[in-house]
Order: sequence, then structure tokens, then C-alpha cells
Amino acid sequence: MTESEQADSARLATEETDRQLKDLGFDPGIPVFEMTGDIEREQIQQALFASTYRSPVTVPFTYTEPTGESCDTWAMPMLVELVQAVYKSFGVCIGDAPLGNHEHPDLYLRGWLSKSAFDPYPETIRMHALLRIEPDEGGIEHGILQIVRHPSGADPQSRLTFGDWPFRGPVPAA
Repeated sequence: MTESEQADSARLATEETDRQLKDLGFDPGIPVFEMTGDIEREQIQQALFASTYRSPVTVPFTYTEPTGESCDTWAMPMLVELVQAVYKSFGVCIGDAPLGNHEHPDLYLRGWLSKSAFDPYPETIRMHALLRIEPDEGGIEHGILQIVRHPSGADPQSRLTFGDWPFRGPVPAA
């Protein structure tokens, strides 16, 4: 998504979120989106370990856009290339040294929009996701998703912005 495709109400990510996402590999200059969904950790494990060329297993990112009385659901299935555990520290008082880590780490996923990875599109569409895991129970609370059609070449120091759904621009059908 280019800057001209961003919604006018886009907001800057906090410095901490910006630094964390860039350190993980999110592309500067490309908007990120907050998302929720019905993704289970088991689906991520299956996508990473059970996927083959003949039978790819994807992580089922979806977005449902209410339009009047009906809903349009867009499928954005990710073919997973990498999953990384992101351990969160906790402390008793703000500014104190961390006492330890929460039981369940957040998960960073890197991959491709599955349709673009296998079909003859002009480019492969890269996806990044940081899934926030509920620290004690282990369920996925929410996440941050980035869909990259073309790397922006933006200044790495420029702050990431949150775009507004609906995702604008052509996305290959799943």
C-alpha cells in the first residue's frame, strides 16, 4: 500500500510498537492494521509444520466488512515461512527491572498471501503479523497485520502508521 492509498485518519504507531515491529521485520512506509480473528495456535503450528507444495496449509486471516445488511468477508490466507516467539517481560513497578516473562510468548509470522505465492501474479505479496497472546491463558487476543505489495523504500526512521480498514487496493482473490 502506498502513502496515497492510506486513509486520511491513519494514526502513528507508538514509539515502542514502531521499534518492535521494525525489529521483527515489518516494512517501514507500509501501513499496518489492527486485527482480531478466530486464529488458533494449532492452526499456526499446522501451517508451519504440515504444509507441503501439493497441500499448502495456511493461517486463515480474514476481515469482515459490514456493508448495509450483509457482510463482505475477505480471505487473506497466509502461507507461513517463519514463526518467531516474542517473549514479553513483566515487572511490578514501571521502570523497575523485569522480574520474568509471561507464560506464553507473542508470535511473529512472516509469509505470503497464498494465492500470490503459487499463482502467476506479477509480484508475490508479503505478509507480516504480530499476534498478541493472552499472557496467562495462551489464546490469541488480537494482532497487527501488514500486507506488502511493493517494499516502499521509505526512510527506516519514519514511524509506522496504522491504516483503517477496509484494506484499499487490489488483493488477489483467495
